[in-house]
Amino acid sequence: MTRMLVRVVDANEAAEAAAAGVDAIELVLPEDSDLAEAHAVRAAFAGPLRLRGAAAAAAAALPAEEIALPYDAPAPAEAGAAVVALIGPGADRLEAIAQAKAHASAIMLEAGAQRRLVEAAGVAELDAFAFACRAAALPFGLAGGLEAPDVARLLLLEPDVLGFDIAVRRGHRPDGALDRAALDAIRALIPRHGAAAAAPRAPAVLANDRIFVRDLVVPLAIGAYQAEHGARQRVRFCVEADVERAPVAPHDMRDVFSYDVIIETIRVLAQRPHVTFVETLAEEVAASLIAHPALAAVTVKVEKLDVIEGSVGIEITRRRPL
Repeated sequence: MTRMLVRVVDANEAAEAAAAGVDAIELVLPEDSDLAEAHAVRAAFAGPLRLRGAAAAAAAALPAEEIALPYDAPAPAEAGAAVVALIGPGADRLEAIAQAKAHASAIMLEAGAQRRLVEAAGVAELDAFAFACRAAALPFGLAGGLEAPDVARLLLLEPDVLGFDIAVRRGHRPDGALDRAALDAIRALIPRHGAAAAAPRAPAVLANDRIFVRDLVVPLAIGAYQAEHGARQRVRFCVEADVERAPVAPHDMRDVFSYDVIIETIRVLAQRPHVTFVETLAEEVAASLIAHPALAAVTVKVEKLDVIEGSVGIEITRRRPL
């Protein structure tokens, strides 16, 4: 289950985050911090607290669950909290994961200042990072300019933590106060930690709308012939999904099923090793999408474009069991 992490600056914001149901918070400690504010934040928030900054390694006396340090920084000798290793896009992820595994309990992939992670690191890098972390049995998180529309597609990678800062502040400004409406909107997009899954509902007749992604072409390693191994082919996807109709006109991301989920599902699967059959690929896309409770049915069309002058492929429709 993915936790929602929010960066706070003082005890008032910590209390606001707690009231919004945030799972964990992060506090940056200045170079000359006397830890007074950190103690106040600790008192205002009962959930996990992460510390970072110049004074984090010296905060062993503070009852924080985590401290965040660069992945290649030495672990503090007397840390009273678990270490979260920080890594930026473009770094050698395998080296970072190996170093983090030696001294940290988790790793966090972040974008630099004033950058968005989903732009600084493409879906291929994010998926490869997530895959490598799972292979190493190392919990991982993602952060850096994340916004509400990013949530659904990043949840596909099954991160342990999604971190937010600018998107939950008024005016999307670094110095803006926490925005409770923005906190609530993002909180609603991330299943609550430990909450029971809602029972699926049978779709009502004529109560569905249709969203679609058409003519998305991606290069894929696909094909049953030996000559098709080791090379990528153009594959075109057309996906239509029947989504439960919102009772009112959509207002924010809580009211819609984002087409980004469809796009990123396809792109993530496109990074996998060789696929023999288009039928397998279509079934994988459909199975991933129909798992979303908002969808009643999905139609997936997959076409190989480099076999003949036209295209060859398959179209399938899968419906949620009643």
